[in-house]
Amino acid sequence: MEGAALLDKAKKRKDYDYILNRVNYYNKLTEDNILLNKDLWEKKAVKVAEQPMTRQKVYYLDTLEYARCFDGNNKWNLLPGDITYVEDIPTIVKSRPIHGENQNSVLLKMDKVRHFIFVKDKLSFAEKKKTRLSSEGK
Repeated sequence: MEGAALLDKAKKRKDYDYILNRVNYYNKLTEDNILLNKDLWEKKAVKVAEQPMTRQKVYYLDTLEYARCFDGNNKWNLLPGDITYVEDIPTIVKSRPIHGENQNSVLLKMDKVRHFIFVKDKLSFAEKKKTRLSSEGK
């Protein structure tokens, strides 16, 4: 599905505002706040299709899942691992500082096997809380 058609389909969803809010949280870049040092961009950014393997293969494979949806000639800067600073150019990261001007750090779900696996549990959180509270008095 083309990008415009996909966006039109998304706009018809009841939870579109929620989706847009999440997207804007992950990607805070706008035309007004983009901090782009063009010389540094030319030095650090690579074509998506030419992204070298990262030290930890899982970051590379997780980003490829999404990157393959875009033109391979587009450029990006990818920083794998736990990033605690903001790059001088827009950069794809899995973590970023929570305060300050962090818009150059665009979040992407990476290392999902480690961070996004959830146990299927029959008990809801509320039921667990009830069980825990009733057993504490014993």
